[in-house]
Amino acid sequence: MRQLDLFEPLEIPLPKVDPNMTLDEAQTLVLDSVVEGSFCPCCGQRVQVYQRKFNANFATFLISLVMRSKERGWDWVHYSDCQFKGRDYPYIKVWGLAITAENDDTRKRSSGLWKPTERGVAFVNGTVRLHRYAMMYDNKLCGYSKDTIHIWDALGSRFDYDEMMRSWR
Repeated sequence: MRQLDLFEPLEIPLPKVDPNMTLDEAQTLVLDSVVEGSFCPCCGQRVQVYQRKFNANFATFLISLVMRSKERGWDWVHYSDCQFKGRDYPYIKVWGLAITAENDDTRKRSSGLWKPTERGVAFVNGTVRLHRYAMMYDNKLCGYSKDTIHIWDALGSRFDYDEMMRSWR
């Protein structure tokens, strides 16, 4: 790969487009293959619906968020006060399990403050099931899988749900 000059025009390979294809036909072509993935015949962008699985990291973050918020009278909790392994925990918002506080500081991307929703608390308490997968397109929710899980399913065999809950009580 060669070094590009700042003012050198970029050569971006665009797809070969059938000049007789209508926009409706292009959209149909994309929609017919969006699950397995394809490329847009107009712009060449990768088009695919991704399954985002509700995983152990989400469950661990949510449990710690619920417990910390409860300790503080259901007040906001900074994400750094919660347990998580990866930085994908914000996806719990896709399932409606938590909300984030508005950010007033333009120097920051977000406030970092989280609060569980009633649904999030119910999921942690084991009284609500969630869809195992959220279907995402262009980082936006477009549906859910049919199969559902309890929180202990998301935690997997590496975690003892009862022990984790006892440690917070």
